[in-house]
Amino acid sequence: VGQFLLMLNDKFSAEIGAVVVRPDFKGIGIMNKMFDYLIEVAQRLNLSAIYGEAIMFHPFSQKANLKHHLVETALQLGEVSSWVAQKDKKFHKRSATLVAYK
Repeated sequence: VGQFLLMLNDKFSAEIGAVVVRPDFKGIGIMNKMFDYLIEVAQRLNLSAIYGEAIMFHPFSQKANLKHHLVETALQLGEVSSWVAQKDKKFHKRSATLVAYK
């Protein structure tokens, strides 16, 4: 019903990414349970840090990172890839990602 990636950079850190929950299972807390489990896995791996990059035009990602006690540390400016879409809207404008660490 869902997917949440923990992409290892090295033996010290990993990036959180690709959070997906099937539409018919949204709103019942699955993403939060997956996020909590992902943090547990990171702790078992003895990672020093995990981080997420929330796209600025997707405030849900920013709120999810904060809810799970990640600290906003950087604003990374750049172009949005042409394949990025939100609810069938394509974005062809400059944007940024808000990087948050735990």
